This record gives sequence, structure tokens and C-alpha cells, in this order.
Amino acid sequence: MIETITEEQLTPQQAEFWVRARQAVDMNNYPYAVSLLKALVKQLPGFLEGRKALRACEIKLNPEAKRGGLFSGMKISTSKLTSSKKDAATPLWKTNWKMILTAFR
Repeated sequence: MIETITEEQLTPQQAEFWVRARQAVDMNNYPYAVSLLKALVKQLPGFLEGRKALRACEIKLNPEAKRGGLFSGMKISTSKLTSSKKDAATPLWKTNWKMILTAFR
């Protein structure tokens, strides 16, 4: 497990990166903040505050990104199969029942 790192445990150079990243966020300069935070989080994987700030900036940059779980983007259709557009009300299994029966013999 990764040990959690706090602001007080940052080296002076890392603390400077953290301060600049927070200033960039305050000025709504999210691309610059993301670049600084990525470098900081790559160097310090346990810096939880940096990870949270990075995630928040990435969401601000791309607000229309799909959110959800593994299957959230999938759409499941419960409509019945149909043979053609003009016969859309009749399910395919009713119109071709002979063909279906012969396929199982």
C-alpha cells in the first residue's frame, strides 16, 4: 500500500510545484495546473491532495466526459426483432416460424 504524503512532507521544490499548481487553478488555468500536478503525482504517488486536485482539474477541462461504471455507456434494447419496416409491428419470430423450426431439426 502506498504511504499517504501530506503537504508538510513535501520538499521545497515539490512544495513550489504545489503552490504554482494551486495558483493556476485559482486563475482557471487548468491545462497548466494539470501539467504541474501530473508531474507532482508521478513523483509522489501517495500525495492524495495532489491527486484530488488533478482529478478536479481534469473534470473542469472535460466536463462532458461520461461518468459512470463499467457498463454505463451501453444501451440495452428490449424491442423485438422485426422482419421489415412496414411489418414493424409483427415480430420476426412470428413471420418466419417455419424457418426457425427447420433450423432446430
